[in-house]
Amino acid sequence: MVAYVFYFLASFCLIKISFKSLIFVFGYVVFTSLALAVSSLSGKVSVTAYLIEMYLFIPMVLFLLDPIRSNANTLSIIRLISVGLCLLSVANMMTLGFPARLPYIHYLPDAYGGLYGLGGAKVVTVLGFLALFAELYQKDKSKLYIILGILNFIVPNYLLGVFCGFLALGVIFVTNLRFVLLMSLPGVAVLMYALSRLSGIDNTIAEDFGFLPKIYAYYKIFEVYVENPHLILSGVGLGQYASTSALWASDYLKEISSHGIPNIPGFFMSSYHDIYLGEVLSILSDNFWALSSSFNKPYTSLATMFIENGFLFTFLFLVLIKRKVFMMFPGRFGFSLFVFILSLFLLDTWHDSLWLGYMLILIKGIPRNASIQKDTVNYSRFAKMRNNSRC
Repeated sequence: MVAYVFYFLASFCLIKISFKSLIFVFGYVVFTSLALAVSSLSGKVSVTAYLIEMYLFIPMVLFLLDPIRSNANTLSIIRLISVGLCLLSVANMMTLGFPARLPYIHYLPDAYGGLYGLGGAKVVTVLGFLALFAELYQKDKSKLYIILGILNFIVPNYLLGVFCGFLALGVIFVTNLRFVLLMSLPGVAVLMYALSRLSGIDNTIAEDFGFLPKIYAYYKIFEVYVENPHLILSGVGLGQYASTSALWASDYLKEISSHGIPNIPGFFMSSYHDIYLGEVLSILSDNFWALSSSFNKPYTSLATMFIENGFLFTFLFLVLIKRKVFMMFPGRFGFSLFVFILSLFLLDTWHDSLWLGYMLILIKGIPRNASIQKDTVNYSRFAKMRNNSRC
């Protein structure tokens, strides 16, 4: 709980809040509140789940809207995060006998997950990739922090995140033969391990429902709106389907959750979650491993946003992400970052992650840090030339 408060407040500390963005946030709150009211006419909704989801989503909104503070050295913060992730992950593995006992050999690589608990490997992978991205953008790259970024990105073996990261790196370095060769060795190792993991993944959802879990997630969009056409523009409401707060409130996910349902007034599973996900999630009562991997969870960010936020806001959100990313990083780096974010949203639930929102806010400062670094280098060269001319 402390981490959720820290990342939320840290996001605000980095941002220079503008009046225009306050107007946008106010409009978004009014729109989603009205949407929840409309949704409540045809189903049971949780206002508390809506408020929690709004809290979790705010850092992503800040990333889209507001500029970073001029005195924020985001590269230094990102590098500190890289070091912290590595040290905490090693500390976690030491409780399992590291270095005498090694990940991949004696226990799952998920142990390289900081101290985030269940699902920590996912967080370390995504933050590790973004730290690597930030380092690769620098004119004077640090080999140490590139190595740390690669370790945090690859070692936890969150396969969906690694796949998204390699797609994004491919955009940047598709013509760089040396980098392709450098990444081929860990890439092959990850691929071989991925194949062994995939062969052991439970296929209950595909066998019982006729769809692969991620395809099933998008099939549900059409089912929800065929039965509730009046909600197609506004959605069923934040926190009412498969966003983080909705999953926290789910009676079906108690078996695989790292905590029980928080005892907060008005926090309960909505009827939309129950009706449209209950059937598939109820298989957990007979088969604990049915949702044991990110691959076989029947929900994703994009599918959830279309259902909870409606088509209007979801399209606007995607347009704003594309616009913001290409304003920050014109060219291949912008396309790379957009590919990474979009593929994460297509394959898993990340849109309301405080960790991702905070890291993307830090990434906003990277172009400025790189330009300051470049200007410093150019000034040093100019000063050196001037001194030589005096001599």
